[in-house]
Amino acid sequence: MALPLPAVRMGTMIHLKVLRRAAALALTGIIAFSATAHAADYPSYSGGGNYSVAEYGEWAPPPFGPGGVPVLQFGHRDYVPRSSNPDQKFPFVLMTAGVGGDGRFFGETYAKKLASRGYAVRIGYGAANLTFATPEAHLSSIGLEITQGRPGPLTQKADFSRSALVGYSAGAGASLWASATQGGVGVLGAKIPGFRLAGAVNMGLPANYYAAEPLVPDNLPVLIMYGENDPYGLGGVSHQAMHALAEHKHQTIVGVRGADHLGPVTTGPVDYQGRYFTLMTAWLDGQLRGDQGAREGFRVRDRGLVRPDYYTVYDQTARARR
Repeated sequence: MALPLPAVRMGTMIHLKVLRRAAALALTGIIAFSATAHAADYPSYSGGGNYSVAEYGEWAPPPFGPGGVPVLQFGHRDYVPRSSNPDQKFPFVLMTAGVGGDGRFFGETYAKKLASRGYAVRIGYGAANLTFATPEAHLSSIGLEITQGRPGPLTQKADFSRSALVGYSAGAGASLWASATQGGVGVLGAKIPGFRLAGAVNMGLPANYYAAEPLVPDNLPVLIMYGENDPYGLGGVSHQAMHALAEHKHQTIVGVRGADHLGPVTTGPVDYQGRYFTLMTAWLDGQLRGDQGAREGFRVRDRGLVRPDYYTVYDQTARARR
């Protein structure tokens, strides 16, 4: 027997109220969760290094993460070296890791290594690990932390006068565009006291991003590393383009022997990751720490640093050789 119409309406109205209430609670929970900051040591991320790990963001549930593992999205993870000196500041590296699980592995692995060497590192993450947040977005976030009087652990310990952008794959393209965009890094950096972009490192930079290169400030040091077997990389085209700009740009280009696009995240049977990291770190030490030995090693092509059995292409513009 059918219920009287008023009863049906009443039941429907009650049901809709319940659904609206449930949706409101769920939305409130999502907003509260996504706005929760965590500042603690995470052994699964720290790897036992002498640094702390802090994160801010929302966790995406399976199946978004690689292998069904939840991943951080719409946020960042910071690696901050520990120090017995409360006033000590560390060079700052903003890392844009690229797309997918390989980019995530690159970001976490290199951040741990750099933090262990005394760099304060922020890794930016975007939607469900399918993309990344741009460097400009994270510089804006740091500026807000400072202007709103709520600096996090990294903001308190980073020396922003010694800053660099490091990117891999599409993240390398984002870093290059950010370096080239005068209204991006320049304007947002102005909100960070003492901010100075001292260098950019691009690994596995897809060739279609190289259009940004002529816009990069002439005096900005840039290190580009790519695998000689990378079908998406710059290869000879980038080398020719660099030579056309040799009198004006501050660039170093390195081709890694035998590596493909995944070289920066490959540890075996050949440790390409180690080859990328060794050269990148020496370059950062020279640009951000003023390590004259490292700078000289690049300038004279020291075979102990730029090993000819590891690197097939090594060249610098006239400005970079000074």
